[in-house]
Amino acid sequence: MKVCVIKNEYYQKKIGYLLYFDKNETFYIELLENVDKKGMPLIMRHFYEMGIKSVDAYWSKKWVEERIVPKERQNISSIIKDNNLKKYDEYKLLLLGKGRCSQDECYVEEINVNELPNEIKERFKFRLQDCLDIGEELMLIFQNGEVKKINIQNLKEINDKMSKIINYKDLFLEMEITPGGYAIEFIGNIILNSEDLYQKSKKVNINFNDIKKYISEKVVNTIEAAEIMNCSRQNINDLVKRKKVIPLKKTLKGQLFLKNELEEKMW
Repeated sequence: MKVCVIKNEYYQKKIGYLLYFDKNETFYIELLENVDKKGMPLIMRHFYEMGIKSVDAYWSKKWVEERIVPKERQNISSIIKDNNLKKYDEYKLLLLGKGRCSQDECYVEEINVNELPNEIKERFKFRLQDCLDIGEELMLIFQNGEVKKINIQNLKEINDKMSKIINYKDLFLEMEITPGGYAIEFIGNIILNSEDLYQKSKKVNINFNDIKKYISEKVVNTIEAAEIMNCSRQNINDLVKRKKVIPLKKTLKGQLFLKNELEEKMW
């Protein structure tokens, strides 16, 4: 994950932070809790006035696109070459122009992830760590360690588009957690926001059958880990030795890993 602070030059203040997950080329904007709306870009102000501090991936990317050379530009190949880029890279193009545009006085500065303020880091606790279809319910594991459940029928209350796929359980096998744990995404770009899932779901004491199902679907061996990381088994062993990847269990016969933790490394 890469991070930029979003500032307004005229008012000399921070507005929020732009998070970029390069594997999936996904942007998210996190607005500060108490910030003057003066000088705030229109897209951000719209969410802020609704009490939403985490701008979704679609509108976050729209904000970025307003500030970079469009991919359809006639001389885009020359621009990419002149700036020593290997390909059209939205994040690098944003940094080259410091995120400036004619519509406002805002700009961006890249910072270290550790420089994120605590109020932003606190939100991560309510992002999804993992999820699992366990029949009539979804089991949700959040990054704060809480395990919750929600009836699948109730997902329509979060996104009414779920009514189109709710009875096609095979589609639930294809659901994915978006980078950073912001949402669950289903086929057809149907999104369930993590904050909504947290509010609508109920905390439970997990039972053994749920744990067994979780293990059977989410724990992988070294060969499967190599496939996920797109590398060799030798590379996996090397990552373990360097403590870049921590196995769930290690024996003389092999190692077991949590699939989700491997995928997070790829983010």
